[in-house]
Amino acid sequence: FLFLASDDASYITGTTIIVDGGQLLPEGKDFRLLPP
Repeated sequence: FLFLASDDASYITGTTIIVDGGQLLPEGKDFRLLPP
């Protein structure tokens, strides 16, 4: 969460950042990005 409060976070625009502790990550090695 410290990154979101930093000046570098101002470069992120139009992006949805999901902060859920990794609950939406699939199990195993098969990692696919969620559709927008």
